[in-house]
Amino acid sequence: MRWRSSSPTDFISDVTIPFDDANEFCPDLAVIPRAESDKNLSAYSPDRTGLSAPLPAPCRGGPVRP
Repeated sequence: MRWRSSSPTDFISDVTIPFDDANEFCPDLAVIPRAESDKNLSAYSPDRTGLSAPLPAPCRGGPVRP
């Protein structure tokens, strides 16, 4: 999913950012250059990502207790 803004960057989600053969990050939200976003890929290089962040989900069923 992509969100357009008036800046030269776009917000994206549901993508993979591989760091090496064994490690990858799948952020809930990432900011990348619009030129990269226009390619509409399923994975983007970490050096093309300006910001990537997981978003916390609400806890279902109440607080976690020890």
